[in-house]
Amino acid sequence: MRWRLLGPMRLHDEKAGPGAEPVDLGPGKQRCLLASLLMTPRQVVPAGTLVDRVWGETPPRSVTPLAPYATRLRRVLDQVPGAGAIRWTAGGYLIDCEPEEVDLHLARRQVFEARAAEEAGDHRQAARLMLTALDDWGPEALAGVPGLWAARVRYALARERLDIMARLGRAGLRLGRADEVAERIGPHSAEHPTVESLAAVLMEALVAAGRPAQALEAFARTRDAIAEELGSEPGADLTGLHTRILRGEAPGRSATAARFRPGTPAQLPADAIAFTGRRAELGELDRALGGGPRIAAVTGPPGVGKSALAVHWGHRARRRFPDGQLYLNLRGFDSGGVMSPEEAARNLLVALAPDRPAPAGLDARTGLLRSMLAGRRVLLVLDNAKDAGHVRPLLPGAGECVVLVTSRDRLTGLVASHGAWPVPLDSLDPGQAGELLAGRLGAGRLAAEPCTVATLVTATAGLPLALVTVAARAAMRAGQPLGELAAEIAGSRLDGLGSADGETDPRTVFSWSYRALSPAAARVFRLLGANPGPDLSAAAAHSLAGTADAAAALAELAEASLVCEHRPGRYAMHDLLRAYASDLLESEERGPALRRLLDHHLHTGHAAALALDSQREPLRLAAPEAGVRPEPIDGEAAALAWFAVEHAGLMAAIRTAADLDDYGWQLPWVVIDFLDRQGHWDDWITAERIAVAAAHRRGEVRAEALAQRVLARGYVQLGRYGEAEPHYAEADRLYQAAGDPVGRAHTLFSISWMREQQGRDDDCLRLTNQALELYRAAGHRVGEARALNALGWYLGRLGHHDLTLRHCRAALALQQELGDRYGEAAVWDSIGWAHHHLGDHDRAVAAYRTALDLYRAAGDLLNEAEIREHLGDAYAGVGDAPAAAGQWRQALALLEKLDHPAAAGLRIKLRS
Repeated sequence: MRWRLLGPMRLHDEKAGPGAEPVDLGPGKQRCLLASLLMTPRQVVPAGTLVDRVWGETPPRSVTPLAPYATRLRRVLDQVPGAGAIRWTAGGYLIDCEPEEVDLHLARRQVFEARAAEEAGDHRQAARLMLTALDDWGPEALAGVPGLWAARVRYALARERLDIMARLGRAGLRLGRADEVAERIGPHSAEHPTVESLAAVLMEALVAAGRPAQALEAFARTRDAIAEELGSEPGADLTGLHTRILRGEAPGRSATAARFRPGTPAQLPADAIAFTGRRAELGELDRALGGGPRIAAVTGPPGVGKSALAVHWGHRARRRFPDGQLYLNLRGFDSGGVMSPEEAARNLLVALAPDRPAPAGLDARTGLLRSMLAGRRVLLVLDNAKDAGHVRPLLPGAGECVVLVTSRDRLTGLVASHGAWPVPLDSLDPGQAGELLAGRLGAGRLAAEPCTVATLVTATAGLPLALVTVAARAAMRAGQPLGELAAEIAGSRLDGLGSADGETDPRTVFSWSYRALSPAAARVFRLLGANPGPDLSAAAAHSLAGTADAAAALAELAEASLVCEHRPGRYAMHDLLRAYASDLLESEERGPALRRLLDHHLHTGHAAALALDSQREPLRLAAPEAGVRPEPIDGEAAALAWFAVEHAGLMAAIRTAADLDDYGWQLPWVVIDFLDRQGHWDDWITAERIAVAAAHRRGEVRAEALAQRVLARGYVQLGRYGEAEPHYAEADRLYQAAGDPVGRAHTLFSISWMREQQGRDDDCLRLTNQALELYRAAGHRVGEARALNALGWYLGRLGHHDLTLRHCRAALALQQELGDRYGEAAVWDSIGWAHHHLGDHDRAVAAYRTALDLYRAAGDLLNEAEIREHLGDAYAGVGDAPAAAGQWRQALALLEKLDHPAAAGLRIKLRS
């Protein structure tokens, strides 16, 4: 099997004949989800990232939007042996297939191997490998996959394809195949005239083939296209090649240094070794600085490669600035102190006029600086600015100068006041990170251990600074397998990335930003290291900090690129920054901070749980820690929404708090109704296993009994009855030991539901009658009402539909008196069932629709599916096949979304 991404997206069975039917991968959003997973096989992609990729700027209202698509994809893959499997784990999805079963990753490996062959001087082998890589690589990757994310990936892959073509052309020139190269590259260069690497190879090939006039025509075409589309001039390399052709020099000779007037500054530092990736950002700079605002602001967290990008772009564009390139490290976050604007202006003046003394005072210096820059075409790179105020005095006035500013601050003030073009940077994606490592270590070493690259990228969070440090360590240990190095770094994170050189040690680089924070923001940054979840709401951050308002600190951290507000009111940081924050956190800070965060989740979640089911017996919670401000929960819909956004964080908190006081069993109590209604039964079982162990350690017998009972129910939901039995038995024993008849009744009631799933209706009647007697003896009216309804239901299953109506009407009256809307929904289902089997179609439909409205309001997906199936049965009973099929299809969609075993039976019903 081979996955195809480099063209129309499809699954190709290499053993099937040419007439084989293609596998239907489903609608657009489903294909987008699949493409997202195939970009990084066997790596978990967080659910939030997938939602952003699939829905973009308009996320769905559903709390589990990915589940139906993932379920349908599983069904597709189950029918194709060897296609891989979609799995949910650790807050996201992954596709379990070999990377080289995806054409993109196979092609990238072949390019890595081609680079290794080039390094060994085997240009014939290099050309063969690149030709193989390009064989099925079409001009439009991910064809048919909708959305902005797919469009961005499509653009990046198109540029990657053109880069490989240019490399292939250079290999052909080394083999003396100039005519062949010109014939192959010519059409692509004509189609993409702004791609300078293609134009350069084409020009060299034409000259080598004895057609220099055509080479000059190719240059003119490229120059005109760049001027028209980008508003700029070709880069130094292409311009230098053009000059050498005009002079009649061999095009393969090294470009001579640019000639400037005496005293013209050329201050750009050396370009990064094997600079790679950032194609989109380089394009942004080309567009912005070619004819736009003339100022660009490259921003991002420490270590993300802002300076490298600015310097690399400066080298590419230096021919556009005949009056020089100025570079200044403003040391905005340097431990040695920030460079003042006065000092910065003096340094720039000295660079422009070394023999002229700089006047005293900031105003005099900046005025002279603007005068000297007026009328010139100068590139000014202001690296590592502290904030917008740090650079404003240094900006030129009117003219053709271009300013490129880098900062960890977001420079929103500069964007607002001077129209600077923002170019935010994030970590490298796996493909770009692999290219960076290949450039530093050689493609051959990476090609020998292709799966190790993913581990290294994960361990470094795709941060260029960390990747460069890894490459340096690997270069110093040439005999060590990369797998060993990857395991070492993955196990120790920041320790494994340490360096004696402060410029490349992530801790040192992070510390420069940390030391620039206000005391309040620095404290909140450290405390964020105690958060076990993937992100945090602003409200939870307030409780974590224990302060009245942490908003100012969060805003400062966001401006400093130390956190990212990835959704309104929700903050995240990349893994290495989180590890650094955790390292800074003292033990006397960590414990109280974690307790405040757990209290926030516990007390907010407790209110939300009671909003979902007001009939639950509340927990007796200790007062929250000082400074904790639980969020207000206004009604059932608000509760469901809160649980949906906090789901991953709550599960992380449960795992963290497993051994911490009563949190280990109380937090699972909080989430269980939400997990049930939304069908997160794997998480349910995880949470309740922790709850059982935690309650047992604390000697909380009733809490342990409850956890045992709820754990058993989770196993029943998954059809694992044998695993449920001992937990139900232990729950019953513990309730008897605690002298808790209501708990025993709950357990018997739950066992009766399991017996129903097993088809043991006589046991259901017996167990429900026992539970009803215990509820009545204890005066537990909610339990009595629910047991009456269950009794009526089981009698109906045995054919006594008149008795069903009698018991259920009694249950309904009691539930309406108690305000038990969730129990009322189940009663209307039973009443509808009885009317349907008594032949009263209209009453059956009305009862089912009432039950459906109540379950939908409660967000209970499984019971909604059951009601829709019953409603479809009622329509089928009177011969309305289209209405029946419509309800069954909706029920099946819900069951597939939940991965529920009942889906199989409903598929059979639909087929028949």
